[in-house]
Amino acid sequence: MTDYSMVILKRARQTLGLGEPFTTLEELVDQLFINAGDRAQTEEIRHSKFCESVWSHLGEEDSTESVRLAYAYARATYGYLSQDELDQATADDWEEGICSHGLTSWTCPCGCFEY
Repeated sequence: MTDYSMVILKRARQTLGLGEPFTTLEELVDQLFINAGDRAQTEEIRHSKFCESVWSHLGEEDSTESVRLAYAYARATYGYLSQDELDQATADDWEEGICSHGLTSWTCPCGCFEY
């Protein structure tokens, strides 16, 4: 594991307030997925929070080989999307009548479809 990976893991441990240290970036990705679903939310909100959290903790996808592998793991295991991909998925959902909360105009209490 690279020094950069160790820095990411140490910083994440402090940020997330966890007692046990992570030994791999994949363990960090697993924890970020768990943390994204802590509260009762829609799948879209949980997924968006997970993706934002991965980017926030891992940084640029092309920074090191171990970070690239962690992103590949996040994609394969949890459906990670980059910000551009997430924006496109949200736009596609909107075209289908689904808001960023994953709800329709009849069910979203936030008023997403009110103009």
